[in-house]
Amino acid sequence: MREQEHYYLADTFSEMMWLLMEVEYQKGEVDLDNKMRRLKDLSAYSLTHDITYRREGVELLALAKLLGLTSESRFQKNRKRLNLFGEGNH
Repeated sequence: MREQEHYYLADTFSEMMWLLMEVEYQKGEVDLDNKMRRLKDLSAYSLTHDITYRREGVELLALAKLLGLTSESRFQKNRKRLNLFGEGNH
C-alpha cells in the first residue's frame, strides 16, 4: 500500500508541475527543444537510478504529460507538440 501512496503523491505533484509548464507554454515561455532534452536526460538517468518518487521522477512525469508521451488519454492531444521539433530531434 505504501508504494501506491508514493505513486499517488508523485503523480499529484507532477500534475501541478505540468500545469505550471502548461501555463508557461501558453504564454510562449517554454523552449520545447530544451524540455525534450531534459526528458531524454531524465529518461536515460532513470535507467540506472530509481527516481520514481524523487523530484526527477516527478519532473519526468510532468514532461511526459506536457509532450503527450503518456498513456493517459487526456494528454494525448499534447502529442501534436512533437511536430514542432525539427527533423531528428525526437
